[in-house]
Amino acid sequence: MESSSLANTDSQQSKAVDREIRQRAIAIVEKLPESVLDEAVKFLESLYVKGEPVE
Repeated sequence: MESSSLANTDSQQSKAVDREIRQRAIAIVEKLPESVLDEAVKFLESLYVKGEPVE
């Protein structure tokens, strides 16, 4: 039982970190000048392809 609750805690912490990272990334992208948005989107899409899909 203990390992199951530890796994749940790790999963919850991981999701909280994912949300924080996502929010920070959004804040950074919102500050970018429009002239670099296309390049930024292409870069982010390349990261998505390389990483695991976010659910």
